[in-house]
Amino acid sequence: MGLIGCGDRGEYVSSVFTGTKQVDLKAVCDVYGAKIDKMQTKAPGAKGFNDHRKLLEQKDVDAVLIATPDHWHAGTAIDALNAGKDVYVEKPLSLTIEEGPRIVKAARINNRICQVGMQQRSGQIYLQAKREYFDTKKLGKITLVRTWWHGNTYHLRKAPATLGVSVAQISLISPQERHQILVEWNQTERDYPADLCIHQLMESQVRRTPDAVAAV
Repeated sequence: MGLIGCGDRGEYVSSVFTGTKQVDLKAVCDVYGAKIDKMQTKAPGAKGFNDHRKLLEQKDVDAVLIATPDHWHAGTAIDALNAGKDVYVEKPLSLTIEEGPRIVKAARINNRICQVGMQQRSGQIYLQAKREYFDTKKLGKITLVRTWWHGNTYHLRKAPATLGVSVAQISLISPQERHQILVEWNQTERDYPADLCIHQLMESQVRRTPDAVAAV
């Protein structure tokens, strides 16, 4: 198999394929070299390319996983099908109505498989639920289904130890740099304290000069 698009999604889905022990990752492709290098550490021996067309020329690649940004899905899939490769492409398959029939045509002309990675459509747990409850009519006539899933949390990191500390007190920069950013940010005639906002500053000015004329 060849992987086109070595970002987080491509890295994860390719690991599912290779985890079956029936798939070898022979080639990887990305426009960002660091992503290629990272994937090659996970798949020693895999060839690296920054042009998907070069990957598609490889004779030892029977199928490709396409996990590029959305706007590259259709064109890359068509190129792969025309190169005689089976295709597993992440959703969305295409961004326009016109692209869809072109992909179907390429798959049929070349007698290749093109599968879209629709979430949870082929998972055994969902197929089992369908067989046990839907196919057997145990739930009666279903007129409305509402589902939700809050699962996109894999990218979230743990809260830092400094969560309860004011941003102004975090030692990311030197005290001099922090003073420049938080206090002297507007080159005012005098320092503006970091913990005061404009309304508080105006109140402070009124208290200092109560008889002055104010412009509103």
